Amino acid sequence: MKTKHILIGTIIIISILLAFIFFYPTKDNIKRDKSKPMSENDFETIMLNNDFIVSDKTENYKNYDYVKKAYLATNPDNDFTVEYFMFTTAKMAHTFFELNKSNINPNKEEVSSFENFNNEKTSKFVNEENGAYQILSRIEDTVVVINSTQKYKSKVDDILNKIKY
Repeated sequence: MKTKHILIGTIIIISILLAFIFFYPTKDNIKRDKSKPMSENDFETIMLNNDFIVSDKTENYKNYDYVKKAYLATNPDNDFTVEYFMFTTAKMAHTFFELNKSNINPNKEEVSSFENFNNEKTSKFVNEENGAYQILSRIEDTVVVINSTQKYKSKVDDILNKIKY
């Protein structure tokens, strides 16, 4: 009877350890639905797990009551930054997206190096002109902004895939 209890206890402990190993969020297994906005906690966790330096910049936007959260993540080699914004509404996020898009492309010319889509829940704008690699990506009330150069395109694309924006 005593060995039966020890065996059952051992099986339970092993099961818990296996569950922890397989389901503990690491940089490679954080599951996120890419059609839903990312929380600031998910952004911070994913970026930290990929060795980015993350700073909460919400205080810098305290005079803008429509900005709920703002984070800045710098990659380990200091090649580029990823800005994350959460707004009070999806409409405010869309307005922010459009203003930043017009700053990237002030002439509003349609050029083949621009990728653009825009709907009610998501928007994405990519500029690859003149050596730049600039991305604006919106999901509902959140926006991610990356200003980089084409030299770091693969690194930028890698982190965008990880955060699913």
